[in-house]
Amino acid sequence: MENLHQLREVLTASADGNDDRLKSLSEGNPSILDLVNEEGCSALMYAAANGRESTVRFLLRNQVSVDKVNKYEWTALQQVGDVHLTGAPTLYPLTSFMDPRPHHSPTTYIYIYIHITVCYKLCC
Repeated sequence: MENLHQLREVLTASADGNDDRLKSLSEGNPSILDLVNEEGCSALMYAAANGRESTVRFLLRNQVSVDKVNKYEWTALQQVGDVHLTGAPTLYPLTSFMDPRPHHSPTTYIYIYIHITVCYKLCC
């Protein structure tokens, strides 16, 4: 039960771009950053879909997996690409973590896309 609560906090902090909270949550247990919820969504997916560039960089520096696929067969890279094309986050599935405000320029999503792509090329 405690791990489920911590996972929810990690996903929320990722969606919100709260890097300090992520650092605090992962101290002594960095593997928590790479866990997925019941839908298969990871912290990287939420950060990418919400345009949280610094959080994406933080997660990638902590070696989270860039090729996780959720139950809808979407990766973080696909989700950030979808946001860039549609102009709105459409993360499949848990929209409760999504920030409904349009708050980032397309350039932000392009940078996130590049960060994830480069990391994927280096490690996979």
